[in-house]
Parts: sequence; C-alpha cells; structure tokens
Amino acid sequence: MDRLAAKHIDKFNGPRFKSRKEILSEREELASEIMEDIEFQKCTTKQKRKEWTLKYCAFHPDCIDLFDEVVNDLHMSDFIEDVWERLSKTPSKQLT
Repeated sequence: MDRLAAKHIDKFNGPRFKSRKEILSEREELASEIMEDIEFQKCTTKQKRKEWTLKYCAFHPDCIDLFDEVVNDLHMSDFIEDVWERLSKTPSKQLT
C-alpha cells in the first residue's frame, strides 16, 4: 500500500487546479496584456495572429493552461480573434 501511495503522490502534490472564476480573470488579464503588445497590434491578418500566438506561447507556456480542461469553452485561437476584435474597436489604438 505504501509503495502504491508513493508512486502516485505527485498527483496529489502537483499544481493546484484553478477555478473557473480564476481562469476567466486570468484570461481578462491576458487579453489586456495582448492588446498592449505592439507586435500583436501589427498582426492585421489571421495568419499573422496565428504566428504571433505560437511565438507568444513559446515564451509564455502557462497561458496555454487557460484554455485547457477546467473551462473548456474557448479555443485559444478564438480567444485571440476575440482580443483582436476588441482591439480593433478601441478608438485609442491605431492599428497598422
């Protein structure tokens, strides 16, 4: 029994699961951060935004967790397009 428990202890000591509320809050923070990114503002096509997302996720792998199991309501690519739409409607931002 002790060997079995020792074998699976990492499952219990692993990272804490986030609640839906926490994930949605962190998504909003991420959206704000993305909207301020100068390089993202230059991504005027869906293909450029996809490339930007791949680069961003390579340097910020934790952001992928916001689109994982707990709140399985949105794919990251859809999130990025939503952020772009919000950004394009923001009068203070001039997109190139």
